[in-house]
Amino acid sequence: AGSGTVPALISEGNYAPDTSEIQVRRSGLEEREAYLDLFQQAFDHREERALEYRAFQWAEDDLPGGVRYIAEIDGKPVGMASFPILNGVGFLGTAGVLPEYRCRGVQRALIRQRLADTTALRCDLVLAGDSPGSTTYRNFERAGFRLIPTGTMWAER
Repeated sequence: AGSGTVPALISEGNYAPDTSEIQVRRSGLEEREAYLDLFQQAFDHREERALEYRAFQWAEDDLPGGVRYIAEIDGKPVGMASFPILNGVGFLGTAGVLPEYRCRGVQRALIRQRLADTTALRCDLVLAGDSPGSTTYRNFERAGFRLIPTGTMWAER
């Protein structure tokens, strides 16, 4: 989910899972509704709260080889994240944290867990994207991602 064109970031290394109070686990098909409810609650302040975004999010999450994650604090689900993977290229997809649990490292824990799982998921390259200066963008940078220079090239036919 989300909208607009954003710069791509590429990871420069592997990172260990977070060891704080935040537990991150994979989410299976049996949790579909709970996962999507968490997604909508995390994005209640944005357009993604609309019901049609549930289908968009599930389509992103349901790509072959992709994985869904739920972050918990004291057993309570407080964040979610997707990790779609195509042909060995993973994308740190949509991640959301309940408003009352923001600024506690939940998003960083979700990033770290997805990066820690790259080898097991046969992921050779990991990309991420968000608006420069956003909290998510800064979290990606803290995790070792660096901006891929972008530009437009024209060629004559």
